[in-house]
Amino acid sequence: VTSTVAFVAVVWVVLVNTPGWEDVKYTFFNWEIGKDAFPSILEGLWLNIRALFFAAIGVAVFGTLLAVLRSLRGPVWFPLRALATIYVDMFRGVPVLIVLFLVGFGIPALDIFPRMDAAVWGTISITLCYSAYVAEVLRAGIESVHSSQRIAARSLGLSHGKTLRM
Repeated sequence: VTSTVAFVAVVWVVLVNTPGWEDVKYTFFNWEIGKDAFPSILEGLWLNIRALFFAAIGVAVFGTLLAVLRSLRGPVWFPLRALATIYVDMFRGVPVLIVLFLVGFGIPALDIFPRMDAAVWGTISITLCYSAYVAEVLRAGIESVHSSQRIAARSLGLSHGKTLRM
């Protein structure tokens, strides 16, 4: 506790004695500015909640589909498995900010789709990126089930799809 209090005290003294402290104090700790900005903050919060809601649904659906595609075995499924693997590896390797720029500015510039709000493009970008991460987590969970448990489910009469759901 003593070291934490000493650290906070040192940081406070350093901050208060910097040349730009008066500007920071006026901008960030001014009650009038905060009161005027509060409706905009609530509007931004509501936008984030809407984007989170729709992105979470998209990530759950698309991530599950990718995980199932990546866990399919057999040579007939190779093209789909390869596409899913390429997608997951690519979107896990590209920073989210780059995808936001490419989708948010690149796709509307092509004039393929009707004009949409920037929040829609941002939600699509987040869905594309995080579905790759979720797909890897779900794929690891699917593949962690021991083969004897899969065989036991088959002996009970469960199909492959029902086995995955159980």
